[in-house]
Amino acid sequence: MVNAMTEQEEQYLQDYDAMTEKQLQDDGKQINLAGHNAAALYRIMEKENMEHVGELHLDIGAMRSVKERFPEDDQIQQMAEYFIRVDLNLIENLTEEVLYDRTTAEEFERIRRG
Repeated sequence: MVNAMTEQEEQYLQDYDAMTEKQLQDDGKQINLAGHNAAALYRIMEKENMEHVGELHLDIGAMRSVKERFPEDDQIQQMAEYFIRVDLNLIENLTEEVLYDRTTAEEFERIRRG
């Protein structure tokens, strides 16, 4: 049988096979997060998301003030309304993230307690 690959190509193929096998073995290992304080990380993310929600509420208040200040300018009214809707959408998404962060942190805390 004639080998169509050079020695360098064969070596590359063997190295690649070894690397792939190592990655599969590493992926198969389970990471135990119970020893780490993953709950604290989720609590930090919850706090940051809540702060961001507060900033978005301030932004909505500013946009409502802009609408009141320029009642005759339709373009300003539409843009302010657009930014209000975007902020409300972001608040809704962040609220879902906060709930996820809380429940996940509680789960990790429960696991950690045993």
